[in-house]
Amino acid sequence: MNLNRAVLTAISATALLTAGTVQARPPAAEPSLVEVAQAVNDSGDYAGLFDLLLAVAGNDPEIVEILTSKGQSTVFAPIDPAFEDLLANAAANCVVLSDDLVNAVLKYHLAVGRRDSTQVLASEQIRTSLGVAFQQAGGVITDGAGEDANIIVVDVPASNGIIHAIDKVLLPFPLPNLCN
Repeated sequence: MNLNRAVLTAISATALLTAGTVQARPPAAEPSLVEVAQAVNDSGDYAGLFDLLLAVAGNDPEIVEILTSKGQSTVFAPIDPAFEDLLANAAANCVVLSDDLVNAVLKYHLAVGRRDSTQVLASEQIRTSLGVAFQQAGGVITDGAGEDANIIVVDVPASNGIIHAIDKVLLPFPLPNLCN
């Protein structure tokens, strides 16, 4: 089962569960970025791979606002092993991942506007919500630390944007080594 099919299955299951219930407002044509990410994380081939992203993204009201607003955004969503690698790297370099640092890193994964894979792959540089860009070539993203991340799943639609999964957390700058 591919990711798009998993999302549609989750959406269909939700629609069946809510059929016949009274809702305060009509549902959107598609769920929001947050709802899609949660559905993908809850079931299917990618179940449980976005636990860490959902947990940290939910801690910043500004990011929650971006991900739930009516405006269009593109999310480059790291899978959990990518966050585990970041945590190991931070620990090895004696870096404390403060809320401000984590929020900056998360904003570096968001781009304004709905960019499908055709648009992403046609772009050499993608400007982020943090105000700085990362480089892209052939589905490989090079971040501000000079590290590469691969786009591993593309074009997961939501009412307010699109999600592309990546295999590494993007950093706008290299983490310092504070162990010395």
